[in-house]
Amino acid sequence: MAVYIGLSEYSSYYAGNGTSGLYMFGLQLEEQSYATSYIPTDGASATRNQEVCKDATPVINSEEGTLYAEISALDNDTTNNRITLSYDNQNYVRIAVTNSQISFAVFNNGTYQAQGNYIVSDITDFNKVAFKYKENDFALWINGVEVRTNTSGLTSFSSPLDHLNFSNANGNNQFFKGNTEGLKYYPKALADVQLEDLTTI
Repeated sequence: MAVYIGLSEYSSYYAGNGTSGLYMFGLQLEEQSYATSYIPTDGASATRNQEVCKDATPVINSEEGTLYAEISALDNDTTNNRITLSYDNQNYVRIAVTNSQISFAVFNNGTYQAQGNYIVSDITDFNKVAFKYKENDFALWINGVEVRTNTSGLTSFSSPLDHLNFSNANGNNQFFKGNTEGLKYYPKALADVQLEDLTTI
């Protein structure tokens, strides 16, 4: 297993006389497959809080767009871990991770316009996921491959999408419980060559 060394503004080191060793302070060693952010403590252990996205103000195009995330689930369970662009629970675009699969959905004025899912080999591994939406043109890309398409559906939402949530469209349940290495939103439906490049590992 890899060991990561985390540095922060509190970190410092001193090489000493060059032969007796290296003196370090404020480093965080982690024996796991990914690095986490530094948590300063005073000798006591601390539980890492859930990551949140607050006060983000993306300009969301309700007619078309692309939602990208590099994500992994904490475990393979039946919990719906969701990332949504939404106005309310009647109007949203969603990526979900659950039960060995990654899925997408577009819900417009209370009616599904497009949806689909794809089973991945290991949901706890990082996957690069992009979902593009545009009227009659929907596609899910995972790790450089277009895995699902839908060629029928409307995106003229009855209310403009204006929220990015790590949860369902209401923002109050089905929270995304996983690891996120990247999250991007593009206010247009990207071309296939762009989606392939964006999601290739």
